[in-house]
Amino acid sequence: NISPSMKLWGVVIEVNQKDIIVSLPGGMRGFVRTEEVSDIALHGNSKDNEGSVCAEVVHVGQLVPCMVLQVDDDKKEGKAHKRVWLSLRLSRMYKGLSLDAIQDGMVLTAQVKSVEDHGYILYFG
Repeated sequence: NISPSMKLWGVVIEVNQKDIIVSLPGGMRGFVRTEEVSDIALHGNSKDNEGSVCAEVVHVGQLVPCMVLQVDDDKKEGKAHKRVWLSLRLSRMYKGLSLDAIQDGMVLTAQVKSVEDHGYILYFG
């Protein structure tokens, strides 16, 4: 019952140069393309020589919030499987979130944008 725009928690099980494979509830697997890994890495200069940002942003075993972009039917060897495409970009996860909606005790995922002398600057998308 996975459909586009659903928000799920997943666990990173594999990190490649071109994508990330995420274990989803129900034994399903999702795929995250490099351009859907992070907002900050896409706009910053943190890409390595190969152009891969995947290994810099996540690691195997990490719990990540993700959003379903698309579900494709993938037919291999006569068996029908669903291929789930995901995004880890916070701008997609928190689209429409305003300061008025944030309450005490809420848990939000953020990326550290920079480390300062007095603390951190966090990016919420």
